[in-house]
Amino acid sequence: MKKLAAAIAALTLAIFIVTFSVVAVLNFRPAYYLQIPKIAAENPKYTQETIRTNYDILINYQSPLGPDKLVLDGIPMSENGEFHFYEVKLIFNKVFWAMTITFLLSVAFFIGFKRKKNLGYMKWSGLLTVLIPFSLAIPFILDFSTAFVVFHELAFSNDFWLFDPAVDPIINILPEWFFMQEAFLIIGLIMLLAILQLAIGFRKGKDERISYDPRNFMLK
Repeated sequence: MKKLAAAIAALTLAIFIVTFSVVAVLNFRPAYYLQIPKIAAENPKYTQETIRTNYDILINYQSPLGPDKLVLDGIPMSENGEFHFYEVKLIFNKVFWAMTITFLLSVAFFIGFKRKKNLGYMKWSGLLTVLIPFSLAIPFILDFSTAFVVFHELAFSNDFWLFDPAVDPIINILPEWFFMQEAFLIIGLIMLLAILQLAIGFRKGKDERISYDPRNFMLK
């Protein structure tokens, strides 16, 4: 039973780390803001202010607490384009709620194992978590464009994600190279948190081996 509880705790924490990394990076707006001058240079039709405003609109819309309808500022959008962003919003919401639920469960597990003074399950969670960035990084490094296409084909049941810049110019300010940066930021954060778990797990886990205590052999 103890091993089963530790396994569930490790899996729950690993899911939280992954979902948290996705949510944290995708909502870290400075990562995009720093690229606005480059994006504006590639799209002289739009000012940096327009680009930033519409990016903020997209991020706000993806939030579970965001508006129900996506309305861009000064950039036209087709019905197919709007529907695609709606589907993205649904995915983001699922990731957000998965993060929230696994966070609450992880806190409960942490308190329970902390009382027993054994956080060894975190090393197993760390090992499980570290496999994720390695498995994701390989296809991204080999051919990000292909991996990017495969991801969309798996995540969506239609081809609305294939934006036509003529009717959905919003795609021009969302270049593929920016999504590549986001992907590697997510992988990097997952890896960092996995290492932290490993450090805590190996440091705070109980040593199940029989320990030698000289006091047990002292003559009374």
